[in-house]
Amino acid sequence: MLVANAGARLHLARDAKRLPNPMLWGSLKPGPYAVGFRSSYQFDHARQYDADYVTDPSAPRAHKPRPILIDIWYPAAKAAAKPMKYREYLNVASTDARISPFSQRLAYNIREVVCEETVGKVPAKASPSEKAAFNRLLETNTFATKNASAAKGHFPVVIYHPGLN
Repeated sequence: MLVANAGARLHLARDAKRLPNPMLWGSLKPGPYAVGFRSSYQFDHARQYDADYVTDPSAPRAHKPRPILIDIWYPAAKAAAKPMKYREYLNVASTDARISPFSQRLAYNIREVVCEETVGKVPAKASPSEKAAFNRLLETNTFATKNASAAKGHFPVVIYHPGLN
């Protein structure tokens, strides 16, 4: 869940010129590659999600594998593509009927967590000025380009999963 938030923090830009925001980046400078971003869902068939409550113990259980959101940031080929807005990292809802209920709850939760981590309150308890600040953050350009072509070459892989509790 927080992968999107953590990655987004690493890729925020201060303005449309894509200059790093010193508050978020410190003295880090962009590297030789553009940043690509992809998001998808996979299924963990070893775990069940939203299992039906069965009143008849002899009835077969429906197989409902747990959806897993996977966000990937990767070295991309440089292109004159439009940078993603921070808010696009939070758009995790899916129209796939197998995932839709899960992804809608996840999208809501991610927005709540990101607002609380950045503004200090969930959206429902934020003041008008705090909501405005959060909306400014959501409109911030990032260094990432959605579904950009991957750069040629071999690169190390970093896997990060914050988990829950």
